[in-house]
Amino acid sequence: GLYSEAVSDGVRLLSTADAIQVTVESGTLRTEPAGFTLQGRIVLSRSDRESVLQSVDFGAGTSDGSLVLQDLMPLFSSNFSAERTAEEIEWNLLLSRDSRLHGQPVFVTFRTLSCAGNTMAWSHFAGTIDLTPPSSLKAEITVVATVSSFGHVAISLHWQGFEDTESGIESFSVGTSSRPGIGMDDISNFTSLEVEQSITLQRVLRADQGLYVTVVAWNHAGLSALKSVPVRHAPPVPSPLNVVTDSGTSMHEAPISTSQNVRVLWDEFETVSCLMKQYEYAVMCDAPKSSQTFRSIGLGTYVSITEELVQSQLCNSSFRVLVRGWDECGLSSTESTVSIKFVSSFAPRIVAVLDGNQATEDLDFSGNSSMLVATAIVEGCSELCSFRCGLGVVPFSFGIAGLSNDWVVGIEPRRAAFDGSRAVVQCAFPGASLEHGGAYFPSLEIEYGDQELILSSDGVVVDLTPPIAGQVSASIGEIPRSTFPVYITSESLLNASWNEFQEPESGPLSFTILIVAICEAGSFGEVLGSQPVLPEYSGGVLVPLKPEYGLSHGQTPCLCVEAVNQAALSSVSCVQLEVDNIIPIAGTVTDGVCGFDAECQLSDRAVSACWDGFEAHVSPIIYFEWSVGTCPYCTDVVARTKVSASTSSVHWELSHVLQMDQVVWTSVRATNAAGLSAEAASNGVRVACSAGNCSLPDDTVCF
Repeated sequence: GLYSEAVSDGVRLLSTADAIQVTVESGTLRTEPAGFTLQGRIVLSRSDRESVLQSVDFGAGTSDGSLVLQDLMPLFSSNFSAERTAEEIEWNLLLSRDSRLHGQPVFVTFRTLSCAGNTMAWSHFAGTIDLTPPSSLKAEITVVATVSSFGHVAISLHWQGFEDTESGIESFSVGTSSRPGIGMDDISNFTSLEVEQSITLQRVLRADQGLYVTVVAWNHAGLSALKSVPVRHAPPVPSPLNVVTDSGTSMHEAPISTSQNVRVLWDEFETVSCLMKQYEYAVMCDAPKSSQTFRSIGLGTYVSITEELVQSQLCNSSFRVLVRGWDECGLSSTESTVSIKFVSSFAPRIVAVLDGNQATEDLDFSGNSSMLVATAIVEGCSELCSFRCGLGVVPFSFGIAGLSNDWVVGIEPRRAAFDGSRAVVQCAFPGASLEHGGAYFPSLEIEYGDQELILSSDGVVVDLTPPIAGQVSASIGEIPRSTFPVYITSESLLNASWNEFQEPESGPLSFTILIVAICEAGSFGEVLGSQPVLPEYSGGVLVPLKPEYGLSHGQTPCLCVEAVNQAALSSVSCVQLEVDNIIPIAGTVTDGVCGFDAECQLSDRAVSACWDGFEAHVSPIIYFEWSVGTCPYCTDVVARTKVSASTSSVHWELSHVLQMDQVVWTSVRATNAAGLSAEAASNGVRVACSAGNCSLPDDTVCF
């Protein structure tokens, strides 16, 4: 008759109607370079201490649900402490930039899950997406600058005319920079204003920099437009120049020999706003397009130029001396000039003979069998020089018959272009019969009085064989490269690659990506766009298709790779493209086994779904992605999983148990070969059983 007894420690009964509430304190939408930023603050509160919060999820989408901008994701996971009745949580989202979202209202959804298993949802309107920046076309900026003698400037400015018809102007940023616009070094110089449209700035003018005022208008979407205007004040006023020799004689446009010490003098330049800081001078040929290099001489008002005249080896030519002044505010005067005639006893010299038709580049190879061109640079010469060009198989030789030109006395426009006493001489050798692999040496001979000079180039090798064309392929994202043609949209980002291009003789090769209208049977249509390839990326680059290429739906352009060797010979290989700008047709997704759409399911550890009706217009569907979530198009139960295009159903064992009466939706997204996709979701299925307990309403189709 003996017995024992024990008592449990009790269990708390929770209300099925939670007293937890979500209050959205703030929420803003801003446009950033990388996308759209949503951020704000919510307050979790409850009316009793018995309700325990398990988690808060949040996401974003448009008002009609046609676009899911961010699937639900965890924001907060914690036991709501019994000592608090309210808690603040900061939230933010970064959404990808998409031109389709312009003008779309954006809502942020918050969903709570209590420890009692109850869920509730709240939505908050964050704003309307605006991708149109403000306009500065009608903007006007009025600037009044007052400069002191120490280089400081007070800038008073007023602006008007910035417009924004979408989200409206929110604020302005005003500042100064050394050039139009805003550089990284100028950001600290800018001041933000809310509604004012005038301000006074204090700045220091620098002699080596300009000064611009820039006004930036910001709209409520975070986009901007700017306008810059220069800050101007009066520059120094130059004075006339005088040329004197050792004897003190003032000379203008008179011959001066090397035995004379020549000086240029001037009076101090007049200044209006700032004091003089320094003078600069330059000596140059008195001829069109002559180069000039200024040298600083501080605040002196004369300079000796004899050494410059002698070192420049300019003979029987006119020269100009230029002087300009800079003030402490950073502005320079106009140049004051004087002409001088200088006689030199220096003989001419051949600086270089370069292969090719440029005075700045020396070629090593030529792809022409009947024409060679060489360029010679001659200094210290004049119209009294005579030139003769020749071509040989060894340096300093005129040995190839029929290619030696007669003497040319004076200036021959096709061969010599004079810049003062500097000449650029073009030597052309037409009618030659040059052999592949042969080395040839152009030479220039000069006769100047009783002197003769001759100089040859370092030689050029003739290569008449173009490069060996290779293979070219292209793809978009995860689309396999094996598809042909390669389907694209008008603005796809292509991954282009190539191999097996070979150049055994005149390498290395340089490559250029070409987008051409057609490429049939070895012929090429209009080149719509090109992209040179840097040597370090030879073999594969990303190629963005730009709007100016004018690609439209159904067009069949080609991506070509042009390989050019050092002899300027090329070969081209292409891959066919086809433009598909139409997204696939979304089909139908049903829950349960194929053939009927279940309203509930008995399993709490698996999901099943079927789909059909997804169709492609031009490019075929490459793959499907399916997911399961607690709302349409959500992925919080099963993340997106890729399956082949031939798959039309799925059965998936879950790693966790679904709750009774929980509703889940299966979503399916189809992607075609051009990278375009369409998505559809089921109408949801309710979990009828969990942990052995079932709730089966009458007339309900379950599986």
